[in-house]
Amino acid sequence: MKNILLAFVFYLPIVSFGCETTKLSEVCMASYSKTRAVAFFSFPKREMWEWGKNSYPDRYEYSWISEPGKCEKGKFVGSGVSFGMGIKGIDRNYPFGKKGSMHELLASADRSIFFKKTPMKNRLLASGDGVAFKIHEPDYISIQPIDQKSVSTILNKNNTHMRMEYKSPIDMESYKCVVKIEHLNLR
Repeated sequence: MKNILLAFVFYLPIVSFGCETTKLSEVCMASYSKTRAVAFFSFPKREMWEWGKNSYPDRYEYSWISEPGKCEKGKFVGSGVSFGMGIKGIDRNYPFGKKGSMHELLASADRSIFFKKTPMKNRLLASGDGVAFKIHEPDYISIQPIDQKSVSTILNKNNTHMRMEYKSPIDMESYKCVVKIEHLNLR
């Protein structure tokens, strides 16, 4: 019985110590420099990706969302600004969905930076070209805001942690994590 309990504890996907989640450090990473905020997400290996099959056109089928913030009293407190990418459900032009590479999937995503807290709740800071992505082989993508106004807003908040969430139509692939932001001195 003791061995079964130890095996169960060892294989828990998320163990929280204060703000940060462990066991997901190979899945989530975040970094800041003087001019950039970047979130790194892992993704499952697939030759072919499928999207646009979700029957709810206003819900995201795939999404990668990052919210910088701080760890206060063992809890994550968001800064109120998020950046990310998402692919909504059915596209009426492609009723049977789409298939393609990871790059094609990401290229079709909506990209945005927005406020999450009042008084400017859900106010869009930037969209489209305001967020960039890059695929890092073999299994990571990075997303970062590139709109200078948005980057300044994010970096001026003295954030220490980042809450990150990947949503997939395959539930067991989805995950959430909170990681400490690594500060880099890039020139």
